[in-house]
Amino acid sequence: MSGGCEPCQRKGNGVKEDAEAELEDDITANIIAYPNPSHGIFTIRLKKDIEIVNNFLISIYDVKGRFVKSMTIEKRTFDVDLRAHPAGLYLLKTNNLNIRLAKE
Repeated sequence: MSGGCEPCQRKGNGVKEDAEAELEDDITANIIAYPNPSHGIFTIRLKKDIEIVNNFLISIYDVKGRFVKSMTIEKRTFDVDLRAHPAGLYLLKTNNLNIRLAKE
């Protein structure tokens, strides 16, 4: 027998997962990527709840986790150009924020 109540352990894990899901929903509600999918140029818009500070850096990775490019962000709306890269899924990361981008 394990060292604890199995339903209690599941509930504890579920609460943590629910909190993480809520935080992720909060983050993605404040960042818009369009058009998604695109043919290579994405516009990213940060809503007012995201604070832009000096050296606000985004990094783009391909679906295999390989680094593609990085950019320093100074405005709430900016473009990401992936036309030189093959079609596929890309991940935009910054300060623990993640967005999936799909290039057709």
